[in-house]
Amino acid sequence: MIKNLVTDETALINGQFGRFILWSPDGSKIANVRYGEVNGIVVMNADGSNQQQLTNLGYEELAGWSPDGSEIYFAIPGAGGDGFKLRSVNISSGESNDLFVLENSSMKAPGSSISPDGNWIAYRAKDNASLYLKNMDGSPARLVLDKPAIAINGITWEKAGYLLGVSLITEQNQEGEIFIIAPDNCETYKLIGVSGI
Repeated sequence: MIKNLVTDETALINGQFGRFILWSPDGSKIANVRYGEVNGIVVMNADGSNQQQLTNLGYEELAGWSPDGSEIYFAIPGAGGDGFKLRSVNISSGESNDLFVLENSSMKAPGSSISPDGNWIAYRAKDNASLYLKNMDGSPARLVLDKPAIAINGITWEKAGYLLGVSLITEQNQEGEIFIIAPDNCETYKLIGVSGI
C-alpha cells in the first residue's frame, strides 16, 4: 500500500509483496526483495507497473540507491564469514558488481544503509549493538558507536546525507532511543523525549 502524505490518499498495488522496500531518489520507482515464486530484488514504477527482476537470491538486504537512481546497493552474507558483502546492480543492464566486505558486520543482518549522497554506508556490527561507518571508496570502516545499547534496530539517513539517525534498544527503553550522528565528525546527539524503532 502507498499513502500520499499530502492528500492522505492510499493506493494498493495488488499482488505485490516484499521486504526492504526502498523508494528511488526521484520517487518514481520502488525496489523490494521478494521470496517465493520470484526470488530477489524487483524494481517497479511507483504504481506497480514495469516490474524488473534484478537478482535471484531472495535473501538480499537492500542498502540504498545511487544518487542518480541508476544502481541499487545490497548486502549478502559473505562466504568467508568475515561479514556481509556489498554489491551493486545496474537498473538498466542488470549487471551486478561486488564492491567490498562490510568488515565486522552483523552475521544476522547488518541493516546497512547508504547515505543519499552516496558517500557513506552505515551498518550494525557483529554484536548487533555497535555501529560502523564506512566510506564508499572501500577504505576501512570506523566504529562510531561502541555497544551503547542492547541492540541497534534501525538506521536511516536524512535527505541530504549530512546526518544519520540510529534507533537503539536499551534496557531503559525497549521502544528505541533515537540518536543523531554527523558522520563527518562523529558528533552524536540523543533526541530527548523521542522514541521509536
